[in-house]
Amino acid sequence: MIKDLNETTGYKIRNVSLLLVNKINHNFIKEGFDITAEQLKMLVVLWNEDGKTQNELGESVGKFKTSVTKLVDGLEKRKLIQRAPHPTDRRSNMIYLTQLGKNIKKQLIPIIERTLEEAHKNISNEKLIAFHEVLNQIEENLI
Repeated sequence: MIKDLNETTGYKIRNVSLLLVNKINHNFIKEGFDITAEQLKMLVVLWNEDGKTQNELGESVGKFKTSVTKLVDGLEKRKLIQRAPHPTDRRSNMIYLTQLGKNIKKQLIPIIERTLEEAHKNISNEKLIAFHEVLNQIEENLI
């Protein structure tokens, strides 16, 4: 029986996730980047495979259509991505990185790495590996 919901796995994962997202957002702002961790997720997908539909992007980052549209609008406004007509489906747009969107990776990755180093401070490599294994198993159990 659960005695304290604040001590459950789901609560802990959600809390740490929010803290990490807030810290990444803070560090981006501190370094002069007008980008959020949510927008970063979309950039990461495109850095790995440029040229996705908005629906594919949404599926990749686990977002609903309206949220994806807002994120894409924000990235387009910052000139990090551009929309192009889908070659075979007139109802769809393809999303591509701009040159700025490609180049910003070199600037954002070190900020993310420093943030993760801060989050992992005083945790041994062995514990981090075990932690990731546990998270992978939880994810596998829930799929």
